[in-house]
Amino acid sequence: MRWRVGARLRRLGGAGGPPAVSGGSPETFEGLSVWDLIWNGCRSVHSASRRTRQASGLLHPALCAVLALVLTGNGFTKDAEKAPVPRSEMAIVPYDPTKPVAQQKPDQFYLPYEHFLELWEAAKQNRVGKKPEPAPCAFVLSAARYEGVFGERAVTFTGKLEVTTYNEAWVPVPLPFKDVKASAVKIDGVVAAYDGVQIIVEKPGRHQVEVAFEIPLSRGAQMLEWGIPRTGATLVVLTLPDARTDATIAPGSGVIEQMDNGKRRVTAALGTTDRVRVEWKAAAAAARAAESALAAIRTQLVSQFGREDTVTEFAFSFPGVRQDHFTIYFEKGLTLHKLDAANLKSWRLFADGARQALEIVLNEPAAETYTFQIGCDRSLPSLPADLKTPLFSAAA
Repeated sequence: MRWRVGARLRRLGGAGGPPAVSGGSPETFEGLSVWDLIWNGCRSVHSASRRTRQASGLLHPALCAVLALVLTGNGFTKDAEKAPVPRSEMAIVPYDPTKPVAQQKPDQFYLPYEHFLELWEAAKQNRVGKKPEPAPCAFVLSAARYEGVFGERAVTFTGKLEVTTYNEAWVPVPLPFKDVKASAVKIDGVVAAYDGVQIIVEKPGRHQVEVAFEIPLSRGAQMLEWGIPRTGATLVVLTLPDARTDATIAPGSGVIEQMDNGKRRVTAALGTTDRVRVEWKAAAAAARAAESALAAIRTQLVSQFGREDTVTEFAFSFPGVRQDHFTIYFEKGLTLHKLDAANLKSWRLFADGARQALEIVLNEPAAETYTFQIGCDRSLPSLPADLKTPLFSAAA
């Protein structure tokens, strides 16, 4: 019996120990080769069970298991090295066992912290904002403002246009100026390539286009007309040659006239248009010297309960001219508490020697006449007393 087992082992490994593995080094585990483990295991099994083995001469079941491990051990080891490390399962809260996982919409997920950090880093690296929907148009001209000054031979203009481009870069924007001589076009302060028809806007977004052009004036001309790019809102400001020239701008939904250093400025809101028409003429009284301005002053005086109230009306007359500044004077001791003036832009009350001065400025110059009222009051001494009517004067 002992010889049979020993003979089988000698046939398997030889008398000197376990056989070498052909084609490479033996697989090792903690410093011992697999064949060393098998050889020592076989000897232990043979020695421990020699009294209990059956006389049939068959190998012990444990030895058979060891031999089976020898035959499959190399492939098992390689497969174990390739097997992925299992990830902890994710917990769904709340979980409904009656529904498939794919159909459940839980409020919370529980997962290992390491897995959470991996997802968090991946989310940061792949963070992409929602892509906006493409705009229905490539550009929009939202507003424009043109300021012109009359010269001897031409009217020179500077204009600023607000343009917004969408979707893509390098968008062509038409600027159809007609009947003008354009000298310079800039976009965001940089000179733009303008071919007389359009400019190219490099980046999407909001931009400001600046343009300079002039319109020649023929001798005796009293009308100008030119073409501009259509925008959502267009404003035109004209500085006229002198204060006695009237001008109209069409199409206009609102006009404001102002005096600036002796020159008249006309501002017109044109709305949406692609043509501008300006007509001007000398005022009817420009050929003759203007008459002196006159002021009619009427004062109503009311005394009661130790106070005296005055309501004074100033009616100015200045034939043939327009005025937007008026100044009136009244005594010290009077307190101004009311100012009723149409088209009022600003007012200023200040001391002028032994009297007070009230200066008012209008939004638009008044033509030939202008009337306004003020209200003042003062304390009265105990009666009987010698009272004098307050004095008012004016200048235009």
